[in-house]
Parts: sequence; C-alpha cells; structure tokens
Amino acid sequence: MVSGPWDGSIVRHRDADLAIDLDAAPAGGDSADMDAEIQVSISYGHGASSDDFAVIMVAAQHIEAWKLLFAPSREEELPSLEEVLSVL
Repeated sequence: MVSGPWDGSIVRHRDADLAIDLDAAPAGGDSADMDAEIQVSISYGHGASSDDFAVIMVAAQHIEAWKLLFAPSREEELPSLEEVLSVL
C-alpha cells in the first residue's frame, strides 16, 4: 500500500478491529482469513442493490476519493452518499 493520510491507521503487529477483504469473489465468495475482530468483504455480483453493504462501501470510497484526491477544491459540489445511492 502506498503512503497516505491513512498511515497512522495501519495495523502491523496486532489484530485490527475491522478487516476488509478486497479480493473476495463477487457476492460473498470465499474470503481469506484475516486477523481482525470483524471481517467484511466489499465484493458484489449481478443483481446487487444500493442496500447491499458492498455497494454502499464502494460508493462511499469513491466519494471520499474525489474529496481527498481528485477534486478537494470542489468538495462542496460533490453529492452525498445518499444522493449517489438513490440513483444507482
């Protein structure tokens, strides 16, 4: 993982509170065992809806990426998570 504002949150030598498996097969396929109290996957398959955790997480990540990386000067113009999910 490249260095970034998340550096202080990376756990290197103990269990994390939350682990997110980014490589699980769509729609909750097999997931790697990760050292964390809670483990989730953000993969989804055909027929996923805007109510699915994976879809919500992907949408939220994209909004945050635009705020932090791509268009920080236009943060006020970006849609809310609720607005994005309502059009999916």
